[in-house]
Amino acid sequence: MVVAVPTAEAARRIFTVLNARGLDLTPTDILKADLLERGAAREKDLADRWESAELTLGRDDMVELFGHIRMIYERDKPRMALEAGFPKFVPPFNGDADKFISDILEPIVDASVLLGDANEIEEQFGAEAAKAVRSLDRIDNKDWMPPALLRLWKRSDNEEMAVGKFLCDLERLAYYLTVKRADINWRIARYAAVMDEFDPRKVKFKSKTGLALSAEEQREFLDGLSGPLYQKVRVCKPVLQRLDEALSSGGAKYDKLVSIEHVLPQTVTERSEWSKLFPDASKREQWTHRLANLVFLTRRINTRASNWDFSRKKKEYFTSKDGRSPFPITQEVIDAKEWTIAHLEARQKRLLKTLGKVWQLSE
Repeated sequence: MVVAVPTAEAARRIFTVLNARGLDLTPTDILKADLLERGAAREKDLADRWESAELTLGRDDMVELFGHIRMIYERDKPRMALEAGFPKFVPPFNGDADKFISDILEPIVDASVLLGDANEIEEQFGAEAAKAVRSLDRIDNKDWMPPALLRLWKRSDNEEMAVGKFLCDLERLAYYLTVKRADINWRIARYAAVMDEFDPRKVKFKSKTGLALSAEEQREFLDGLSGPLYQKVRVCKPVLQRLDEALSSGGAKYDKLVSIEHVLPQTVTERSEWSKLFPDASKREQWTHRLANLVFLTRRINTRASNWDFSRKKKEYFTSKDGRSPFPITQEVIDAKEWTIAHLEARQKRLLKTLGKVWQLSE
């Protein structure tokens, strides 16, 4: 269907109205039309630069990035659609179109690309910062992205060490919130406080808690890590990956095929070796889902293997073709001579100490 109108302004208005009512356009397509309408004199150049940014990120990631930019400015839970909320809460978008692209969109796209390049992060900010960014990317939400993007965007020359420390501290905070199962309101408020610390807003109320963890929060973090972590949905695997990475000298890869397995089975049958090693059901329950009893596998879980005795399970289930596992957390199990409560207690203490060192947690 062809729609003919007398002016370019009318064409853009009709484009926006039509495509805001059910057609398959993204919110950023609508924002782009709005921006180009105000920058008509430089429309081709602005369109080319916008499309270059979109090609760099991809359409879906472009929409996500605009959500992060909105959060950088709004610092509150979104309460309206992106195409309506962005112009309201990002004042520079309503000003000069060229200035918005030059001063905000392009540098934040650069920051986003940098966050996605672990090698470049390591080169600029250090190996620990690169580990922190990889670890952050495993979390099941992206609420940490706005403060990370803002810090990279606003960094000054010779701030490499400061930015590296910020990324490590941000990872610690993000995992504290993850382990505590913080809801979206809690997370957004906390990350807004982080941004307020290095990019203050003119607001009456500012949270006293930002990037740093208080002594009480550190204790809560350790308590959460020491409990039945496996039962925390979408929490256990990224924590185990970070732990395994801390134990590793490099080389292990954590793809979608990696699965978590219990050494002491979740279900213990009568007359099995496990029922003899752990005769007290309450003790079994206490240890089954904790860090010390969990390992990584690179193969499909074999339900029949769960009740094999410890020595057979090690030999046939936890080893790879060359007799070892690529994961240090699993290698420790292969090297163990027994699997008892005493061994679990010692292993739990050692693993928690490792995580405490990674995230600088005081016991």
